[in-house]
Amino acid sequence: MKLHYRRLVYGIFVLLFLIIAPSLALYTAGYRFNLSNRSIERTGAIAISTEPSEVGVLINQEKVEQLTPFRLNNILPGEYDIEINTPEYYGWHKKLKVVSNLTTFLKDLRLIKKQLPTLSSSGNINLLAVPPNSQNLIFSTYDQLSEEKILLKEI
Repeated sequence: MKLHYRRLVYGIFVLLFLIIAPSLALYTAGYRFNLSNRSIERTGAIAISTEPSEVGVLINQEKVEQLTPFRLNNILPGEYDIEINTPEYYGWHKKLKVVSNLTTFLKDLRLIKKQLPTLSSSGNINLLAVPPNSQNLIFSTYDQLSEEKILLKEI
């Protein structure tokens, strides 16, 4: 190979190194190029956890590969349309704002079942509450003569 071609190949490799190395260093430090602003910006993150877990999520009408709970890193700052749909539960939809160098949390989002259980009890219900584990129901009933308390009833 002639000296002229070796210098050309050497120059191309040096040029590629000078372009790729800083780009890779900026990306690993949490920076990305924003095409709309034509500038380099610090990225943010979104962390989502739901009850029930392992539910699919759409971000800007694109399906996320992971099921909840999950965390998406290296997201450009801006507003994102978050949508959670599952057949057994009512859907949830909201716009979340991602800020650079911060994590936007959507923590312990509880989805509501489409078909709620029915409670049949003799007497009038005096008190009705759902404890934090949401697997049981607390209620008390009363009649004319006495008050009966049922602490936990599985729903």
